[in-house]
Amino acid sequence: MKIKLVSIIISLLITKSLLFANNDQAIKKALLMSAVLPGSGQLYLGQNTKAGLFITSDILLFATLYRSNIEKNVSIHQYQQFGQTKAGIAKNANQEIYNLAQKYQSAIEYNSSLEIYASHFYRLYWYFGFESYTEGYDYYEYYMEKYSQPEDAWNWDNHKDYAKYMKLRNNKIRFESYESIMIGTIVLNRIISVLDVFIFNNKINKENRQLYTTPQKDFQGITLNYEIQF
Repeated sequence: MKIKLVSIIISLLITKSLLFANNDQAIKKALLMSAVLPGSGQLYLGQNTKAGLFITSDILLFATLYRSNIEKNVSIHQYQQFGQTKAGIAKNANQEIYNLAQKYQSAIEYNSSLEIYASHFYRLYWYFGFESYTEGYDYYEYYMEKYSQPEDAWNWDNHKDYAKYMKLRNNKIRFESYESIMIGTIVLNRIISVLDVFIFNNKINKENRQLYTTPQKDFQGITLNYEIQF
């Protein structure tokens, strides 16, 4: 989610910066149009071939995103059904139970692991600052009461079913990754469309373009630079 938000913010900042950098109202309008729908700015400026490429790409990306979302929901239904049938997970179980059922073969195994962790954790707290062992033990009981699960919450009878469940869960994670990639690419498509409008349609004088070289440190070579001044 954070990656999606950052991508959108970057896209908005780039569009805003280019709007302020250009005084041509037609270009400004085209920039805004491309930020909303890639290719529409090119279409507005008469660049029909580019417009077709950007718009087609956006349609394909959204279609792929929609398909990934459907596949993700199908995979969620599949692993939930499988967990209910093979491991005895309740139909009204929350997502945390399904997550734990992937990490532990049974609720008993999970509770045992939790108990060991809670015991060591709160003994250390008692040693480094609790007023008494009793106080630490109270926190231990609180932790177990809050995070432990009923012993019949789930139980995988055999490794084969457990392995298949993990595979179904991984399918869901894979489609979630596809979704994130598609959203990032959709944002990137807008950024490229906006930059294309700005670079290829902004009236930049040739004298503001410079091609020059600079020597590298200790004269190990040279760097070729191409500079555009706005």
